[in-house]
Amino acid sequence: EIMLTNGLTKKYFIWSMFCFAMLSVTVQPGHSSYMEFFRTAPADSPELIEPVDGARFTAGDPIVAYTFSSVTGAVGYEISFAFLPDFSDEFLIECTQSGFDLSNYISQATWDDSSFRLFWRVRAQLSATKWTDWSDGWEMSKSVSPAPRILSPGQDARFGVDDPMPVLSWTPLDTCETYGVEIGADADFMNTYGWFSIDSTRIDLNENGDPDVWNDIVGTFYWRVWGFESGDVPTPMTESYFFSKTIIDKPAPFSPENHEGFPTECLMPDLEWEPVDGAITYHVQIMYGMTPFTEGLNYISTPNCYLDFGDYGVSEDMWNAFYGQLKWRVAAVDTFSNHGSFSPSFDFLKIASYRYMAYGDSITGGYGSESFGTGFAGYPPILRTLLRSQYGNQVEVLCQQNRSWFPGGHAYTGEEKLEMAMKTHAPEYVLIMFGTVDAIDPGAPGCENFDCHVKEHVGNMVDTIRAYHAIPLITVLPPINPESDRAYVQDEVDEINDDLRELAIEKDVLMADMEEAFLEGSLELPEYYYEGDWAHFNDEGYTVMANEWFSLL
Repeated sequence: EIMLTNGLTKKYFIWSMFCFAMLSVTVQPGHSSYMEFFRTAPADSPELIEPVDGARFTAGDPIVAYTFSSVTGAVGYEISFAFLPDFSDEFLIECTQSGFDLSNYISQATWDDSSFRLFWRVRAQLSATKWTDWSDGWEMSKSVSPAPRILSPGQDARFGVDDPMPVLSWTPLDTCETYGVEIGADADFMNTYGWFSIDSTRIDLNENGDPDVWNDIVGTFYWRVWGFESGDVPTPMTESYFFSKTIIDKPAPFSPENHEGFPTECLMPDLEWEPVDGAITYHVQIMYGMTPFTEGLNYISTPNCYLDFGDYGVSEDMWNAFYGQLKWRVAAVDTFSNHGSFSPSFDFLKIASYRYMAYGDSITGGYGSESFGTGFAGYPPILRTLLRSQYGNQVEVLCQQNRSWFPGGHAYTGEEKLEMAMKTHAPEYVLIMFGTVDAIDPGAPGCENFDCHVKEHVGNMVDTIRAYHAIPLITVLPPINPESDRAYVQDEVDEINDDLRELAIEKDVLMADMEEAFLEGSLELPEYYYEGDWAHFNDEGYTVMANEWFSLL
């Protein structure tokens, strides 16, 4: 039985390749006989192979090749291209193969400089007068700009009840004044909440959203962005970013205590936090040193309210060999697998053996020595040679500009920067020498009534270093060059040295005596200074300092 276009049903007996009609029928247009009608069943239209429907290309991408499925018996194909989706402005290209490679007609430079939105479809030619129906219409576009780059929130950002609504932002594109933003329920945007266009590179949901609604929202939201060039030509889309919103609480870390210090040999700690109601698991992020946290990626998942490093392959020997700062924070995951926001970060510092940090101003940095400008000058390299001769090549003497020595550095500078220096170098011994700049520049900010409080600041440094289970050492200041135009500063240096000697007794801290070391040296005092400088030394002077520190150590 065959249903005809007029709604009637006709019955046929079919045997071999012949067909005999029981009733007369009208021959369909394009068929010369009943025999052709039944010998040649209507062929399906070509199907898309590539580029995929909705494909987007940009400068630098290979020139597109349009390919589609071949149709059995086809003698050729016709491709319809148009700039309007209804194909009212179409132009036709005939081809004998099931494809059309645009690179045969334009150069890569022309392709890169082109910006257009194109619709296309295909039909197959079966004979001189017979064609298949047109295929579905497909779309592709070519922009001159790449996809924007998402700035915030980063991948797997997490928000809780107390957190403000996110600000979605991305980099601008020179060729675009309008951008499309799509928000969906899954990474493939099969379930989308919709998309909208905006003439800005940011959407502040705190200004456009409803805080009451935000507080009740729970779920994971995916979003992506693209630009629109002139003529509504879209750029490629960014990758799918997502953020989570829960009403679950943030965990509260409690061990190790924030900023706790660990000595070189000690038991390996567990990271611990308070349990969170409704949490099925926890995500722990750990970062080394100054490395910033990512939004939510690179985490360890655990069902417990603690993290035992030993469970992740860290042995006691590995722990004892480790040194430096670790930062960590933790987030809860609710029963629907939504990621809660992270707790405030905690950090701790593990001290390393055989690491000595020279800590001071430009005298510590070695200004005036032959090697100044190499990044490692003055007494530190000389001291390293002395220490390695005694303890082996595992010894490191650390002295880095703006990390452990500071041009023009006051004692208050040393106190302000010490946390950063300890977290950068994790030294076992810290050799403190501040005060010379304070003697010549007592009117600087932080110096009240021309008093820079050297004793107070150095004392605070001693306490901080000990809190990290490292060993502080201090020194009285070396003398001022008596033949310089600043010889008068010696009186102020003497007063600071008196305070530092008192501090050594009060804090029970080891103290070098650079004043005595220079006054009892084999050369006349002015011979130790760099080209008559008032405070900085030549290599003979820095050798005196290195020997004094080595003797104390």
